Amino acid sequence: MIVTIWKGLGYNTIIFLAGLQNIPNVYYEAADIDGAGKIKQFFKITWPLISPTTYYVLMMTTIVTFQVFSQIYLMTGPPIGGPLGTTKVIVYFLFEKGFGESNDLSYASAIALVLFAIILSLTMLQKKLEKKVHY
Repeated sequence: MIVTIWKGLGYNTIIFLAGLQNIPNVYYEAADIDGAGKIKQFFKITWPLISPTTYYVLMMTTIVTFQVFSQIYLMTGPPIGGPLGTTKVIVYFLFEKGFGESNDLSYASAIALVLFAIILSLTMLQKKLEKKVHY
């Protein structure tokens, strides 16, 4: 988990930096004139205007998290599983069934379809819950 977070941290930081640079300074100048402090400016200006970026990062991180394979494969090796199979994820199970000893591509295709359905349903759920995103 730490490796996956470390891997995605740079990408997400660049995306958030671009979102922060996209906020015009006029809003902060108006808030200064109105007497708003830095904390109030953050919660009333920055957070609502960066909500589309937060939504995008959350959605992409969820999708990438379900597709984690290389980190686990590199850390635990080809006989993957770690202690009692605790690191075996659905993508590695798909790889194992499709390209392992059994070479059962139909079963691997069914697993890929289930993975697609899980990711699609989570994406649709996140899309439905995006009420707090301000465009």
